[in-house]
Amino acid sequence: MTSCKLERLAVGAALLLAATGLTTAVSAQDASSEVPAPASELQQAYTDLDQAWSAAPLAFTTVTFATAPAAGYGKYEPRGSNSFKTGETITVYAEPVGYGFEETANGYKHDLSVGFRLANTTGQILAEEKAFASFAGETRAKVRQLPASLTFGFQGLPGGSYVLHADFTDLVGEKSATASLPFTVEGAN
Repeated sequence: MTSCKLERLAVGAALLLAATGLTTAVSAQDASSEVPAPASELQQAYTDLDQAWSAAPLAFTTVTFATAPAAGYGKYEPRGSNSFKTGETITVYAEPVGYGFEETANGYKHDLSVGFRLANTTGQILAEEKAFASFAGETRAKVRQLPASLTFGFQGLPGGSYVLHADFTDLVGEKSATASLPFTVEGAN
């Protein structure tokens, strides 16, 4: 092939990559790149957030019944009520905060385990499972927007009032918190 044809192929490939969005992003480590640093006030706010987050107990900014599992952080549809039909799937959406981070060679690890207890209104435990779900990951930055969707299928649950306890355990920060959600099942007792 002639150098003219190779040059046209290279230009054509570059245009194709650009058109499909597959171009390589400029790295902040490139000597020729100019990337503005966050303002000192913002950097201080992140430092303060790190300290407050580490000192805080495990808690939740949101815990609610949802119409379906979340598509991401804050991407859920709240359920209009806490009343369910017999056999209907129950979905809970939660946003935990204050969990721990472990520094790793590639960034930061978080690890939450969730168990549940289903109780009647007198506190009798009808169903229970430890380590029912896990929300763990490793990322280059500390992920503070963790969407936790839990789905339950309590088949044969008779009509009545119940409380669903979702027991979150932070395996990195050694913290725990329980979100308790009362609900009713329609039907004859």
